[in-house]
Amino acid sequence: MKKKKKTFKIFAASLLIVALLSTSLAMAAEPTKTFDSLDDRIEYMKLMISFIEGNYKYGVTDEELMDAAYNGMFDALDENSDYFTNDEYESFNLTANGEYGGVGVQVTKRGEETVVIAPLEGTPAYRKGILSGDIIKTVDGQVITGYSLDKAVELMRGEPGTTVVFGILRKNHTEMIDVELVREKITVVEMDWDMLERGIGYIKISKFSNETSDNLEDAIFELEQKDAEALIIDLRNNPGGLVSEAIDAVDMFIERGETILYIEGKEASARRTFKSSIDPIEMPIVVLIDGGSASASEIFAGAIKDTKSGTIVGERSFGKGTVQSVIPITNGGAVKITTAEYLTASENKIDKVGIEPDIIVSNPSNFDL
Repeated sequence: MKKKKKTFKIFAASLLIVALLSTSLAMAAEPTKTFDSLDDRIEYMKLMISFIEGNYKYGVTDEELMDAAYNGMFDALDENSDYFTNDEYESFNLTANGEYGGVGVQVTKRGEETVVIAPLEGTPAYRKGILSGDIIKTVDGQVITGYSLDKAVELMRGEPGTTVVFGILRKNHTEMIDVELVREKITVVEMDWDMLERGIGYIKISKFSNETSDNLEDAIFELEQKDAEALIIDLRNNPGGLVSEAIDAVDMFIERGETILYIEGKEASARRTFKSSIDPIEMPIVVLIDGGSASASEIFAGAIKDTKSGTIVGERSFGKGTVQSVIPITNGGAVKITTAEYLTASENKIDKVGIEPDIIVSNPSNFDL
């Protein structure tokens, strides 16, 4: 008798669960829906929000749901496009302005992974031997695979003096390497120059900033006063910076009227062409690049190579050749979206391809710069 009662209770409970499911999950029983317009899809999203609010056991706000929806839309785009909430946008601005403690590593997304473009010279990441191409798998033990770039960067940033541990997956290594770094206020010497032997002037550009082209003019003038007869421009581990400064800088070495760069937007009619506007410096030039040379550095090297204005020596560059625009939006956040792509003077892609040197020479050591 007890067995029959127990069986009946299980049967009754099953009926109750089925009844609850059939009532509250009515949306799941709908026939496959087709949409004729964006308005139809938006109406369906409203129904989905109502369904979640009416059935989800735990608390969730409209704002949290919509932020998740916005993020989802940007997940469908390329790895460099992103949606920022108000707080994330404030953090992004802190990063852009340099008002934070960090380890001095420039990163990008490659698929789901956060990949090192280059460590900035003289920073904790550089001193600890982090390399271009390293994949950062964890930050303080937290797996960041699949994280947006800005969320990953936020974890890396912190107060100067604090410690952070990166879990690094390196090419030709099967096991993850843990690297402990102490955050600092990052200050980068963006340009330095010196006279080498045999009349060779050496100019190291670590990043393209607001004053790069002006500083380059000063460097060349000073080196000419010291009887420089040829120049080495070192762009190794230069992760980029301001494209306008890279264009102004390389303009000094290219024949007037020759093409430096194309920027190609969504529409073919939006293509912009940048040409050299001044007479070049009459001096042989060698440009050094490696896997840490990206974006604006690749624009500089690509222009020199395609116009045969000098010789490119080193390793293939990183391959970051798209343009992102950051646009504040009315909810206090912002969107970052890829709006264009760079092409070299010979209309070669840079993104995910990089610049192939004329002469391939590998660095014997990460520190031998």
